[in-house]
Amino acid sequence: MFKWLSRKSRGPSVEEGPGEGDSGRDPEPAATTGEVASIVRRWDGVIADVRQRFRSLIEKTAAASDAQLAALGTDLGPLSRSWSPTQHQLHQHQEEISDAWNQISDLLSEAEPPEGVMDREGQKRDGATCELELDYERAYRAAMARAAERLKQQWQGATAERRCLSCNTPLPAVVVISQAVNVPCPSCGAMTLLDPGPGLRSFAAAALFIGQRSAQTAWEAMRRAEARINGYRDRREVPLELLRELESSAREYWTTTLTVEAEQVPELAKHMTAKLEGAMKGVEKTLRQFWQWRQQG
Repeated sequence: MFKWLSRKSRGPSVEEGPGEGDSGRDPEPAATTGEVASIVRRWDGVIADVRQRFRSLIEKTAAASDAQLAALGTDLGPLSRSWSPTQHQLHQHQEEISDAWNQISDLLSEAEPPEGVMDREGQKRDGATCELELDYERAYRAAMARAAERLKQQWQGATAERRCLSCNTPLPAVVVISQAVNVPCPSCGAMTLLDPGPGLRSFAAAALFIGQRSAQTAWEAMRRAEARINGYRDRREVPLELLRELESSAREYWTTTLTVEAEQVPELAKHMTAKLEGAMKGVEKTLRQFWQWRQQG
């Protein structure tokens, strides 16, 4: 796909021997700094092109997704699955970046760049593949959050007023979203089972997307920190400050996500602390793989 990345476009190498019309003269000197800069510009251009094409695809998928909201029932499964082809394209675009880097790294090696250039340009590959994933997640979560909000708006009004099944007295206002509850009648004392119905149950399951959308900035900070950490060949060289950035952004992400989810589905509030502790245990387990983190106590 990237013909300009081919070694053949640069003429025969010393290993390949003299080419057509070559008299076997001594190989040319190593590439100049200008040639290295040219390769880097080409690399930047590949990354920009791939990201722009994928963003265009995401915009089309999001528009098609929103068009389905008018006919949305109680099952968000079909809407979620409509994003699967775009997710597949995500992986293909990430592979495209990786394949391009393999060729770019060969060109840079031949050009004998200054120290640090190879590592710096290699980190662009990790950063670009991370940004592609974030582009997808940002759009997908936003689409699913809009669908969840529509479910709530559509079905919450249908259960706004409930009456006692024995005496028809209006029952106290009770928020019923994720599970059925028994409510006593203020007049006769009879218990009435209030069931949220399939619409609100589906909303309760999808409310997490609203929380994730609210915490998207923290999520992106966390994922970028992970990508930068993974870019180090030697774990001992990872700065402690970068590990702290991962921990703080992860805590902000999970705290915001679970808080907003509990605001949407009050029945979940009692589980929030346990969920947060569970999520952070996983983060702590990752961080403790680094001696820098363990050493700080």
